[in-house]
Amino acid sequence: MLGELISFWLCLKEDPTSQWCGNSFGTHDIEAKKFSAEVKSTTQKYGTVIHVNSQYQLKKENNPLYLYFCRFEKSLDGISINEIIEKFDRHQSYFIKEEIKKMGYKLENHIFNEKYKILEIKKYYVDERFPFFDSKKYNDNTFFDCVLKMEYTVSLDGLESKIIDKELLK
Repeated sequence: MLGELISFWLCLKEDPTSQWCGNSFGTHDIEAKKFSAEVKSTTQKYGTVIHVNSQYQLKKENNPLYLYFCRFEKSLDGISINEIIEKFDRHQSYFIKEEIKKMGYKLENHIFNEKYKILEIKKYYVDERFPFFDSKKYNDNTFFDCVLKMEYTVSLDGLESKIIDKELLK
């Protein structure tokens, strides 16, 4: 959730129409008029392997699709979910808190005050050069009409990305 909220903060700076889709369980984590964004986070020190949870998660619709990859480590010098929520304006902060409650969490829970240092944030553009499942690449699409859910793992190693300046969060 921390990675999603930090990415949402960054997306709002780029497009004020950005909406965090936290509780809606939508295809993408963040939707805006200009783009959609999916967020993957890890606390592992090495590697850039992500788990894609459905055949639609990295599917681009009409707008460009970006993938934010956030790497954290637990640290007293870091930022907590509650602290990032307070960075938003009053309206967005209220919306986020309500979404979190709908997900069944209590903001008083200790996990919302655990701090994590941001080691890196990378932004990837999901296009035809990005490894994702696309049923249009196969001749017999009727086979894939029978696929109910597909999960797969992707390595981001070697893919072009933009390193996000952590100072943007201040």
